[in-house]
Amino acid sequence: MINALKRLLVRRTLPSGRPHSAVFRTATDVKASAHSEGAVFIHYGKGLVFSTNRVGAVLWNALAQGLDLDAVSESIGSEMNIPIGMVRDDAAAFLAQLETEGLIVRC
Repeated sequence: MINALKRLLVRRTLPSGRPHSAVFRTATDVKASAHSEGAVFIHYGKGLVFSTNRVGAVLWNALAQGLDLDAVSESIGSEMNIPIGMVRDDAAAFLAQLETEGLIVRC
């Protein structure tokens, strides 16, 4: 098991169009484990297991290494030949879901 999401730096855009950073950390009762098909997140507090595919695992690991959402989106989009804006929107939605499920929390 690895505790991969120590801190996530995610660029968001304010209504004015100016970017700002949102910082996340892994919830204290969550552990993550990467495998060849993606990653599994165990939320000990809720007694639940969540999983993601390889793209979700790449996003999780890259953000845990301090890359911002734009850099990760560009990398994934280029590698998989997907429009960067689409990747960024999907990645932001993924992070929102992780936050909603209690896997990550804002600092």
